[in-house]
Amino acid sequence: MLPNGNTALREVIEHPGGVCVAALTDNDEVPCGNENVQKRDKATKEIPDLAAQTDALNAAAAAEAAAKAEADRLAAEKAAREKAEREAAERAAAEKAAKEAAARAAAERAAKAAENSDNVFFTIGSTVIRKAEAEKIEKLAAWMKANPDFTVTLVGYADKETGTPKGNMKLSEGRVEKVKAMLVKLGVEPSRVDFKGDTVQPFAENAKNRVVTCTLE
Repeated sequence: MLPNGNTALREVIEHPGGVCVAALTDNDEVPCGNENVQKRDKATKEIPDLAAQTDALNAAAAAEAAAKAEADRLAAEKAAREKAEREAAERAAAEKAAKEAAARAAAERAAKAAENSDNVFFTIGSTVIRKAEAEKIEKLAAWMKANPDFTVTLVGYADKETGTPKGNMKLSEGRVEKVKAMLVKLGVEPSRVDFKGDTVQPFAENAKNRVVTCTLE
């Protein structure tokens, strides 16, 4: 349509197919025999719409990619957290099992040590090992050779009801040295035998304090 007045206008429109000549008034539309012009105009109008659609599609694709990346990140964090928790639980279970096994082993060892420990008794004022007591030492030596991871602590005593403190200390040391010497003679390594004399009374009954206690560890 013409924008100004009713003046007739003669317009030449060039286009790929030739020239269209039309006399126009403000109420007339351009008649044209070539449809290329109309297609061009239509295509020109559609370009902004296609660009907007492309932008929208690109934005949607970008949003979808971002959402997927975030989901992947969260999934990876969850998997890592669950793995760490699982490994921590496994470590805790292994540590607990190890402690329990160590406690059982220690209890079993203590029970074996207590079962095979013994006391060697002496007559008053003597360091002589009697036959029945020698058999105890032989049994102890055989057990220690069969269980080389054990040691023994020997402590010699003398009853305080007889003798003097100085004499009793000497007697205690003499008794424990005799027991150690016999163990070593029977094949027990000296490094596995700890020994000392003492004047403390290990038993309430005085006669039992003429003794060398043999405690396995």
